[in-house]
Amino acid sequence: MEGVPRDRARPTRKKRMNDSPTDPATSGATPPTPRWVKISGAVALAVMVLFVVLHLTGSGMGPGMHGGH
Repeated sequence: MEGVPRDRARPTRKKRMNDSPTDPATSGATPPTPRWVKISGAVALAVMVLFVVLHLTGSGMGPGMHGGH
């Protein structure tokens, strides 16, 4: 390759697919959380908050809840 400058020579190593900077294994980044996980977490948190509020206000679940005696 006499007519080609040294900096323009062909690279000796081919880039593989797993060398990409977006690969979580090499970049250290984690993939985004799926939508169903976020929704499930929000519903579970809402149920726990409702449970705590009901018990703190005294109108929680118990034998006196039904019948009103």
